[in-house]
Amino acid sequence: MPSRAAHTKSRSGCLRCKQRRVKCDEGKPCRDCHRRGELCSLVTDPIYIASFKGESSASAPSSSAGAAPASPYGSHSPATPPQHQDIFSFFSNYTPKIVPSTPYSDWAEDLHLMAHWTAETCFTMVTTRPAAQLLFQKIAPEVGVKVPPLLHIILAIAASHLAYLRPSQREHYSKLSIKHQQHTTQQFQTTIREITKDNIVAIFLTSSLLTVACVANMSLAKYSPDHPPTLDDVVAVFFMTRGVRDVLHPVYDWLSELEIKPILEPVLDNYTLDGNENYELPPILANRMDVLRRDLLDKHGSYHDASKEACHFAILELEKVLRDIAHFPPSGVGVFNPDFRRRKDIELGVLMKWQTTVSATFVNLMKKRHVGALVVLAHWVMLTKHLAPKWFLEGWMESAFEQIRNALKEEDRHWLDWPEEYASQP
Repeated sequence: MPSRAAHTKSRSGCLRCKQRRVKCDEGKPCRDCHRRGELCSLVTDPIYIASFKGESSASAPSSSAGAAPASPYGSHSPATPPQHQDIFSFFSNYTPKIVPSTPYSDWAEDLHLMAHWTAETCFTMVTTRPAAQLLFQKIAPEVGVKVPPLLHIILAIAASHLAYLRPSQREHYSKLSIKHQQHTTQQFQTTIREITKDNIVAIFLTSSLLTVACVANMSLAKYSPDHPPTLDDVVAVFFMTRGVRDVLHPVYDWLSELEIKPILEPVLDNYTLDGNENYELPPILANRMDVLRRDLLDKHGSYHDASKEACHFAILELEKVLRDIAHFPPSGVGVFNPDFRRRKDIELGVLMKWQTTVSATFVNLMKKRHVGALVVLAHWVMLTKHLAPKWFLEGWMESAFEQIRNALKEEDRHWLDWPEEYASQP
């Protein structure tokens, strides 16, 4: 008697085939489920499963009564369905856990801002020093990857730059800038509590760029009638700059020990003349500084008054900035430039260092609207006319003059006539 052919059972068949007690070919989906248009339990592809649960974004036409349900593969279904529908299985082998991702709109926007920074904005930070341009274009973003506050302030300034360049999208980019500035200030407060040689460069660059962001905010504020710039905004920049300087001062020498010192050096020097005090001031400026000391300060306080002393020191520091402008290249170190009043090639850092050298008492006097402090401030503001053209400074000087004039009483406003006239000269 011939032996009966052996019957092999499918031990890994789908649930429906087991329920029907038929052999399953273990396809994904199996042939029988596919023929019947039923959901096969062997398939893990979410798109395939969704087509049976009504979750697919592209719904198939409803079948007529009595007709077999439409195939999940459409009208061009292969005779033998693919054995594995998960086309991304390769990646699942390397990412066993689902990692929460940032919404596409957020990181795509940030990528857009960083691209704009490296292609355009970074070159507007400095204009005449290739080493400093390299610092902002390449090194700052690389360091920022490890120190988030720096990365956020870079993105904030790039957004402000786009707000300036694209008026029709100004509101959108301004909001992006504010968002990243908020991230910067929140995270920076934590970062500066523990300064190390690993993060000193990032902290230095972040503090420098925060000043730029503040100035840019004031320049763009003129387009926002709901949030016009105020004198308090100017004073706030002084408080921030001085505060960061005080934090960095004990470890400032670390910057000179780093391998990237040759790149940082132009930024650290800020066009400061060696032996600055040995150079003479141009007569027109020397006379004006004497007028401030003799007439302004004598009128608004005695020589023993702390406020008078703070204003006097601020004038001395202002004179150093004036010497840098009058004597520094391109006219040559130590060579007086007779046409200094027409210079428009000075970098922002030359003026910003005055913010870090005036005393805390002087900054508080500005906040309290002290006449002497505000008048000295106006003489510093006038020097922004010498800065190389910057998008974030457009209209800033005029706005600052207006805020100072509004803060002074009528009888004291004549002190602004001279600096405003100086600033208006071509």
